[in-house]
Amino acid sequence: MHVGTCIPFMNHAGVDDHELVKGELALGDLAEPLGFDSLWCFEHHFSSYMLSPNPLQTLTYFAGRTRRIQLGTMVVVLPWHHPVRVAEEVLVLDHFCHGRTLLGVGRGIGRAEYEGLGVDQAASKALSVELLRCLTATLESGICEYDGEHVKQPKTQLRPKPFRSFRNRIFIGAGSPDTPPMCAELGVGMLVIPQKPREAHVADVEAYRAAYERIGAAAPAPIFQGMFFVDDDPVRAREEGRREFELHYDAIIDHYEFRGSHMAQDPNNKAYAGLQKLLSTPEGEKSWKDQMFPLNPVGTPKQVRDQILDQRRMFGAGGFVGGARYGAMSMAEAERNLRLFAEKVLPDLKAD
Repeated sequence: MHVGTCIPFMNHAGVDDHELVKGELALGDLAEPLGFDSLWCFEHHFSSYMLSPNPLQTLTYFAGRTRRIQLGTMVVVLPWHHPVRVAEEVLVLDHFCHGRTLLGVGRGIGRAEYEGLGVDQAASKALSVELLRCLTATLESGICEYDGEHVKQPKTQLRPKPFRSFRNRIFIGAGSPDTPPMCAELGVGMLVIPQKPREAHVADVEAYRAAYERIGAAAPAPIFQGMFFVDDDPVRAREEGRREFELHYDAIIDHYEFRGSHMAQDPNNKAYAGLQKLLSTPEGEKSWKDQMFPLNPVGTPKQVRDQILDQRRMFGAGGFVGGARYGAMSMAEAERNLRLFAEKVLPDLKAD
């Protein structure tokens, strides 16, 4: 089993931004020596939710500090970028790390991020489709060219040219019903990022496999992500893990404005309107959090291992990406969490 880790740069404890960045980079430096297979970064803007506006830039830093692990984005939000610039940055990263890049892409739903970047969110779904088609072709050929409704790109040769195929190295973050057929059309994989009840994620994966079956192909095994809290003391793991996850999901609710009602009026995000309605009451918010917590492994090393393997079977996944720091967790606690996971959980997962 492929096992990666991630550094989200969450700052929910009011830490000085520079100290926060230094600490997260130090955690990232541990990924390779501790035996993880990959290191992943996210893209978010303008809030303490994640101080990570350019995952490709961060991963380029790690390209020069690592030799073995793969370097992944979770995700590059395509509507926020020009396709030539994304393709160039991906290709440069891939040259710097000698072909270790894993590219996760998505559409994004943060209203404040769209507004801050000056991008029309109303066109985000159609724009994402065109950008994804353009990008996947560009990364194979090295030539960026597309004539769509939203993307108009004249034929442009990129340099450095790609030196190896990105086949089996591109993934789409599963969020909407449009994702599975798009994965099959382009021959790319799926990232399962915990944001809805387990049954809904299972349905996404089933739709993903069905979309591939309709074209007579086998779907690449998806990768699933989650935060973890591991401790030899099960009571401490449960109590501390729950406390940090409460803060983590509060930050998600705030960042995406899930207590609002605007998504019901947005044709691109109507799938999230029900979640906004649910989170409009304290009872609904508690219900949602109770459904989210089981997607993030918490407990003793054996309990965490068993939870991850259970999710692997449930999703038919080929890999897991675990985050050791979230909520208002200190860097010292995050390092303890990461090291214990690497010592007592990681070997069993990699052997599975």
